[in-house]
Amino acid sequence: MAPMMGCRERGLQRTAGRYGQPRVLALLLLSLSTVALCQHDKTGEHLHSLYPLRSEVAIGFNLGQSYGTSVARFENGTILNLAKVPASPEYMTLMARLVEAPQTPYWRSLFGAAGKWLGWWRLLRRLVGFAGTDEATILAQLVTALKAESEAALEARIDVVSVTAPWVAAWENDIPVDSVINDALVSAGLKPWTWEASGPIYLSEPSGVLAANGHRLCKERWCRLDEDDTSDLWPQIVFFISLTNHSLYTTFQATRCYYHRAWESYLPTVDTKYGLDEVPENTTEHFWNALRDHLLSSVVEFSKRNTGYKYSNFIVLTAGESADRPEFVDVVRSVAESIPKVRTDHGAATLPKVELVMPDDPAFSAARGAAFWLRSRMDWSYCDGFDDIVSQYDVTNEGPDGHIEL
Repeated sequence: MAPMMGCRERGLQRTAGRYGQPRVLALLLLSLSTVALCQHDKTGEHLHSLYPLRSEVAIGFNLGQSYGTSVARFENGTILNLAKVPASPEYMTLMARLVEAPQTPYWRSLFGAAGKWLGWWRLLRRLVGFAGTDEATILAQLVTALKAESEAALEARIDVVSVTAPWVAAWENDIPVDSVINDALVSAGLKPWTWEASGPIYLSEPSGVLAANGHRLCKERWCRLDEDDTSDLWPQIVFFISLTNHSLYTTFQATRCYYHRAWESYLPTVDTKYGLDEVPENTTEHFWNALRDHLLSSVVEFSKRNTGYKYSNFIVLTAGESADRPEFVDVVRSVAESIPKVRTDHGAATLPKVELVMPDDPAFSAARGAAFWLRSRMDWSYCDGFDDIVSQYDVTNEGPDGHIEL
């Protein structure tokens, strides 16, 4: 029988399997980094120990463009909004920059030439009690405030949360032992997501809002019924529009099962010009007309730049504390109605279908998606009723010799 591996050994083994045999310096870095993270993960060695007990509550945090929200989801399906915390000016400036930042170049990644030494610096910061980066320090301030207000509302201690945030290309190469999100969680006194979680460290905000509204749940795939499904050959495009009092966040994202890492975010931008706090009362009609023109111009630009999606249908998805304003609702409906013509005028192969998804609680919708994600991972009853189907599915894939064909 093979000896049991500790947190450090498992992290190294998974890293080697994913990235190939690392060089000595990178391996030592990962070894020490994993030790540092494992010091925060005292709950045990197996997947189930990452999550609270089945009867406990699942908590979702959304780190939005200008505030954070938290939601609790109980085993019986009850959903409770816990907290809404305004972000600091430093956070809002950082998030606006990160949303539009390019992917971190390989030479600065953990296995790149300069990235190895930067990784040592981040590790040193963690070992002396700081977050690995200044970015994580700023995020941690919001996460800490969310945790404190959520615990006060819930009257219970919170140790584990799932997170949604705008998709950030610069975080794409992050791994659990060297992650901005994980550093922020640890700094706030929460458990980081480790290799055993076998999923993204955080959900993109559009994915969280989709899940909260029953879209792209892929329950059959989650419960291992259609792993060979090819329905994503021509994925729908989500046009995500989040309006807050501070700013407008828009992006285009190809839909996948919500719990998968997002492929990419197209034309992401946070524009304070369209925050409702900036609208003089005597120019409101002009503002809403300008917003409509801005949104349609974004669709035109996406269509021109991304001809590979010429067969894709659209989902117009809204969120944000100001997304229930009647004027905004009218603007978004008008934009959704105009998309088919705009798309066909700019390269779409067929007249696309457009679905409009407007959450009932747009300010908390992304956090609700995060809580649902954690609930489905910590509560195996989510797949109740699928066990017999899975068994029948396996039998139909047995070969003539009785072995399962993979």
